[in-house]
Amino acid sequence: MTASTIGNILAPKTPFVQCPQCEQKLPLRMSGPERDSSAVWRCAACNVSAEGSCERALLMRNPQSVLLDLRYFEVSDQPEIDAEQRRSAGELANQPPTENEVERRRSTRVTQSLVAPAVALTSNFMPQGAPFQTVVANLSREGVGLVHPGRIEAEFIAMLLGAQEESPIQVIVRLVRHLQLEDPYFEIGGEFLLRLGSVSA
Repeated sequence: MTASTIGNILAPKTPFVQCPQCEQKLPLRMSGPERDSSAVWRCAACNVSAEGSCERALLMRNPQSVLLDLRYFEVSDQPEIDAEQRRSAGELANQPPTENEVERRRSTRVTQSLVAPAVALTSNFMPQGAPFQTVVANLSREGVGLVHPGRIEAEFIAMLLGAQEESPIQVIVRLVRHLQLEDPYFEIGGEFLLRLGSVSA
């Protein structure tokens, strides 16, 4: 066993983060020099901000207790994706499926035409990079079909589904497929992994 391995085993874990108001234990750890940089989250019970570093295993076990702060979905400074652009994106993505595609699908896809803000996540579900907008072309119980100008270079993203004034749903999505459509657009298939601030998706 190497010295670095021994050091990792003996090094104490950084403490959990508790909500500063309701004192609920959150699936976050206090940041330290050996951890990802921290992010701002919100306690789902009382909506108070808390800063910490997420661990994937912690959040997988307890996703209902936190939400990402809305700053990670702030896209008001970006050009609007208008109704015609959404319609065109939907037409590109929602071609009639082949018989094989229908057989592989676990549930029915429902055509959509809405814009959702999203942010790329690290493998530990920490936000990275600037938020962006993407078109939701279809939804099913298990996942989402997106149309985006270019690939999304991340395995995981967090998305905000629904208007912010109407209790939007935050979900973590695993991206499982990129299909080139009419240049520069890609159809991107995603699998719902977690619903934050509520039960698992």
